[in-house]
This record gives sequence, C-alpha cells and structure tokens, in this order.
Amino acid sequence: MNVSFLPVAPNAVAIFDPLAEQLAQLRETHARALDEGLAGGLDEAKATPERDAVIVRGINALNQAIAAVSAEIEAKPDRPVYRIAVGTYLQRAAWRRDVRATGCRYPGDAEMYAVLRGLVRAAAPERLDAMLELIDQHEAAMAAQGTGATVDEDLNADFAQVERLALEIPDYARLDAERQHWREVAPYMAARGFLVGWDNVTSDGAPLPFRRVESQAGQRHVPDELLARLPEADLRAIGNRAIRLMHVDKSAEKNSASPSPSPSSPTATPAA
Repeated sequence: MNVSFLPVAPNAVAIFDPLAEQLAQLRETHARALDEGLAGGLDEAKATPERDAVIVRGINALNQAIAAVSAEIEAKPDRPVYRIAVGTYLQRAAWRRDVRATGCRYPGDAEMYAVLRGLVRAAAPERLDAMLELIDQHEAAMAAQGTGATVDEDLNADFAQVERLALEIPDYARLDAERQHWREVAPYMAARGFLVGWDNVTSDGAPLPFRRVESQAGQRHVPDELLARLPEADLRAIGNRAIRLMHVDKSAEKNSASPSPSPSSPTATPAA
C-alpha cells in the first residue's frame, strides 16, 4: 500500500495508515537505539556490562515489536486508512480556540522548569547547587533537541529522579496533570475537525460509513458518536498526525496549545 506523507499546502489531504506509522516510528527508534548503543560502547566511562545488557534487551524488544507490526501489516492488506486535511490558518486557529474552550491548558517548558527550581530551593537540600545545575543542564539539552541534538541518557536518568520526587508535590503534579489532560483532549479535537474520510473501517463486522456534520457555528466536523466507534489507538494517532500537519508557529503554541502532542520536556521520557 502506498502512503503519502505530510503535504505542506493548506487544504491538502494526507493519507494516514496507523500501522505503517507505528512501524516507521519503531524503525526510527531502533536506529536511534543502535546509534546510542554504539556511541555508549565507544565511551569507556559509560560502557559497563549492566548498561550493555539493558541496551541489548531494549534492541531485542524493538526487533520483536517491528516483526509483530510487520506481520500485522502483511496480514491486513485491507486495514483502515484515514484521510486527514491540512488545515488553513483560520482552521488551525479554530482548533486552538476549541481546545481552550474545553478548559485544557498546556504548561510551557519554562513554567515547568521554573516551578521545579522553586520546589528544589524550598526543600533546601544539601546538594542544592548541584541539583539546580542538573535542572539547568536538562533544560538546555531539551531545548537543543530542536537542532537535532540528543539528551544524554545519564542526564535524563538523573533528572527523572528529581522529577519523580517533584511529582509528589501538588504544585508540580498539577502542572503535569494539565499536560496529560491536554494530550488526551487536543488530539481528539484535532481528529474531530480534520478527519475528512476513511477506507476499510468497520464496526460490528459491517462497513462504517464516514460522515461530517455542521455545527451551529457553521464548522464541519465528525460527530462524536461516530468517532466513538473508532479504535481508541487509531483515534489518538489520527489526532496526533493532524496536529503535526498543522505546522503551528512555536510562539502561538506556547500561548495556546502545546508544542507537541507527545510527551516532551521537562519530563524525561524513554525512547518511544
């Protein structure tokens, strides 16, 4: 099956195959894991039997996942495929408005790091300077990801320990919960507004006809009761792809929605 990717013109339509997308992401993660494993092996300060064993287990797990998804793709030539519109400026603005109207807010990276620093200072640990330096280093490393840089795994691990403690404190836990809420709601609203068709989608063994309806405000969208009949994983993937297709300006994202539909800084996350 031929799948087209990421048209850049507004009103264009991207053909989206969730399984093909999942396979591409797994292969990208696998390649990154191999590169990082090789780089770590060349670094004598990091090369230990325990670390090597973790890397090997991770790569083996990725190999198994790639094989499983590849087999599923081979077994499902008529799997669901979705058509996602690339929104115009006004349509993207309407999506951001609709997300805000649900009460969602995505705390920016600067806010997350600032609150974390405040909590560390309030706790006044013996290693205060070292912990603040760790937070500074992690913030800089995460910001550098936009230039293609990667975050050192030891730095990520150390930061994750600090953040785990912070998540036990209501002020930081609330911000993290707001981010998680956005990641659930915003993709749904994007799928609702930018999904414009599908093929091979069934419900209860019968083909599921696609349709869009018009709201009182004159905006067309997929009705909620129809979205409810899609697999949840597909619905989330559709929404996340729709958000990536928007190419929203960074300053607008931080003022309204989110810089990414996926987990991002300052939360340290393992390779997806």
